[in-house]
Amino acid sequence: MRTCYKYDKHTGVWIPGEEIIVEWGQNIPEQYTDIPVPQPCWNPVFDPIALIWIETASEDEKNPPEPPYIPTDLDEIRLALAEMDLMRVRDKTEMQLALAEAINALMGAE
Repeated sequence: MRTCYKYDKHTGVWIPGEEIIVEWGQNIPEQYTDIPVPQPCWNPVFDPIALIWIETASEDEKNPPEPPYIPTDLDEIRLALAEMDLMRVRDKTEMQLALAEAINALMGAE
């Protein structure tokens, strides 16, 4: 048995979901071929003279641009927490530097 793939007889465009099983030795019906559709293939068209599937999708169709990232509410909260954490670390560092300078000033004054 073999799988046969249907295509539009006017355009050659593959018609997915219309595959049939044909016994070996049995004739393949018109508008069908037993040549598998190559994968991946976004917009295959069958050429019944050359007996090949041709990819007709453009590069943009095959590789669409990524949609712009839209942050969720949770992302916004995480960003706000990260910024607050960074401010806390900066404040702590500044406080430690000020304390070290004060200690050095006192130690140098003795």
